[in-house]
Amino acid sequence: PVPAAREARYRPRVGHELIFGLRPEHIREGRGDIPPGMAAFEARLDVVEPMGMETMVYFLVDGVEVCGRVDPAAAGTVGEPMRLVADVNQMHLIDPRTELVV
Repeated sequence: PVPAAREARYRPRVGHELIFGLRPEHIREGRGDIPPGMAAFEARLDVVEPMGMETMVYFLVDGVEVCGRVDPAAAGTVGEPMRLVADVNQMHLIDPRTELVV
């Protein structure tokens, strides 16, 4: 879902090729109820990288590698699905021709 505050800005770009950008810290483990502005999804983990106070999880979305940052206690297992949530209020859409944020 697109944040309501950005709908008008993004509407003219419907149907155009865009790159979706989201930093790893804006993708985390899904626990309990999903707060507004978050989008829940499930991903099969390709890499689980413990980093001490956090764990990086890597997975594919339409053939593109994506990274999320999760609590080590919640990190899943390679090859298994994990419920994650993305803070879409932090998303960026990028024009691939100009490399500028829309």
